[in-house]
Amino acid sequence: MGPAWPLVLAAAVAASSDISWHEHVQPLVATHCAGCHVEGGPAPFPLASYDDVARRSAFVLAVMDSGRMPPWLPDDSGPSLRHVNKLSEAQGETLRSWVSTGKLRGREPQPPAADEAFAEQEPEIVLTMSEAWPVPSEGPRDMHTVVLPVGNKQRLLVRQVGWFSNQPQAVHGVTFLADGSGTARDFDARTLGPGYDSMGDVGVTPSGALGAIGPGLPRFSLPTGYAFEVPAGAHIVAELHSLPTGLGGPMLGEVQLGLSEVEQPTLVLPLSLLDFEIDVPPGATDHVLQDAWRLPCAVELIGVLPRAGDVCRSLELFAVNEATGSDEPATARHLLRIPAWDTHFRRPYLFEQPVPLDEATLIAARWTLDNSADNPANPSSPPRRVTLGPKATDELVGMVLWVAPVDPADGPVLERFLLESVRARIARRGKARPWLPLPDAAQTEGSPVRENSGPGSG
Repeated sequence: MGPAWPLVLAAAVAASSDISWHEHVQPLVATHCAGCHVEGGPAPFPLASYDDVARRSAFVLAVMDSGRMPPWLPDDSGPSLRHVNKLSEAQGETLRSWVSTGKLRGREPQPPAADEAFAEQEPEIVLTMSEAWPVPSEGPRDMHTVVLPVGNKQRLLVRQVGWFSNQPQAVHGVTFLADGSGTARDFDARTLGPGYDSMGDVGVTPSGALGAIGPGLPRFSLPTGYAFEVPAGAHIVAELHSLPTGLGGPMLGEVQLGLSEVEQPTLVLPLSLLDFEIDVPPGATDHVLQDAWRLPCAVELIGVLPRAGDVCRSLELFAVNEATGSDEPATARHLLRIPAWDTHFRRPYLFEQPVPLDEATLIAARWTLDNSADNPANPSSPPRRVTLGPKATDELVGMVLWVAPVDPADGPVLERFLLESVRARIARRGKARPWLPLPDAAQTEGSPVRENSGPGSG
C-alpha cells in the first residue's frame, strides 16, 4: 500500500467548504505571520485580524506560493527547532481553499494553552535609551550599537531578553551581550551621540552572548531552568541591524529583561565559531571558510545564532564523532544547515529540546561564500575583493552557540575553554592551519568524514 498522505490531502481539500478563519486560518496566521505583521511591528502592514487577511488575501497567496513568505532559512537536516516559521503543503492548501470558498469567518474558539517550557513573561527590568539615535533615512543596511547601564548591585540570572522601539521597521534584528568590564561604556563615551556605528562584540565576548532577536521573534527566551548570567554593575550592549525605511527620524528603544523563575538555573554560555581569514576575490563562487572546536566536557546545545553577511551563500553546523575502532570512520551529522542564507532574515534558532553533545565531540562550522555577479545579494556591482569588516560591503562569518555543561561542576572548565578559544583564534590570524575533513552538503545524516578540496576552492 502506498503512503496515506495523498488521501489525507484529498480529504482536506474535499472538506474545504468547512474551512473557516477562526478554526483553521487564524491559528496559521498567528503562528507564521503575526510575529512581524502586527500593528507597530517591523512589517509594512498588520495581518492580525480577519479583515487584515481577507483584504490582502490575493497578495498573501502570491508571496506564499513564491516561497518568499513566511521566511524560514534552515532545512530539516538537523534536530527539531522551535518557532518553525514555514508552512507545510497542507497548510498552504488550507489558505488557498479558504480564499477560494469565500473566506468563511466561523466561530471563535477557546484560546490555546500556553507552552510553559518557553513561556514569555513580563519583564522585571526595562532599560530605556536616554538619548534618541537619528536613524538614517537612506543608505545601505548597517549596524549601530547602543550601551545601556543596568544599575545592578549583584548578579542577575536572565532567561528572557527583548527589544522594542518607536521605529520597529528600521531594526530587523538585535544581538545582546552583558559587559561587566566597562569597555563598551568607555567606548561609547568617546563617540558622538548615543552608541557607535560598529559591531557589538566586546573583547572576546561575541554579540549574541546574551541572546538575540530577529524577524518573527521579538523576544528571546531560554527554556525554563536555564539562564544567562549578568554580572554586577553591567551594561547591556545591543547591536542593532538597521534597515533605512526612507523616513528616518529619532529612534528611542528599550531592552527588556526577564529573570529566571528558578533560584539555581543551569547557566548558559556562548561558544564562538568564526573565521577571521576572510579574503574573497571577485568572481569566486564557492569560497569555503570553516572553524571547529573539540568540546572539553559534555554539554547541552540550546540554540545557534548564525552570523554572516550578503556574500555568504550557505552555512552549516556539524557534530563530528570520532571513530570508535580502526575500521570505523568518523561520522558527521548536521546540527543546523541553511542552504540559502539571507541576512535580511537573520535570527537565532532554538532547539525543540537541548541537544546533548559528548565530551570530545568536534563542533564544526562551514560557510560558503559567493562573490560573483550572479549572487543577487552581492552588495558590490561589479564584485570587489571582500575582507573582514563591519560594513555592508565587508563580510563577517561566525556562529554563536549557546551551550550548558551537563555536569554543573564542569562550568568553570567550560567557561575557561570558551575564553581561551576566542583568544587562540585571534592569535592564529594569518597563520596556516589544517583543513577540516567535513562531508559534502549532499551527504546525509551520519555521513563518513572525508577530505574536502581545501579553503577558498572554486
